[in-house]
Amino acid sequence: MRFNLIIAAALLSLGILPAPARDEKPDKKFLQETIAAAENGDPAAQCALGACFESGAGMLKDLDQAAKWYRRAAAQGDAMAECALASCYERGQGVKKDLAEAAKFYTQAAEQGYMPRAQALPRTLRRLTNGTSPPRRKAMRRPAKPCGSWRRV
Repeated sequence: MRFNLIIAAALLSLGILPAPARDEKPDKKFLQETIAAAENGDPAAQCALGACFESGAGMLKDLDQAAKWYRRAAAQGDAMAECALASCYERGQGVKKDLAEAAKFYTQAAEQGYMPRAQALPRTLRRLTNGTSPPRRKAMRRPAKPCGSWRRV
């Protein structure tokens, strides 16, 4: 069951698993199991429930609830939830927009090896510093003229 929750959370967070159509009935058993596991403290279920609230899959879309469940899972060290919560902070969805918090949670997820949104960290850091980038080290330059063994004969 835990494996199914992890797969569902990943598919929902990546947008691969679409929200059900209005006429479609959601899988109530899956939702009930996910809610029960999330309330019992399972971080994978908490992350999956957050993804359901974020996408509106099987329930009404509620970004505040999504952030709440992502936060609970992130507090237990779930890297996928840390990344999702960082995205919420970056976009200001369900929480007040806070780029410093976004960078913190992206970093925590990346430190655990969770890299699907690793490209978001430099972007967030750039936005946090108002578009200024840290100074780059100058690359070593080749000599202007070939010397010694570099000369062609």
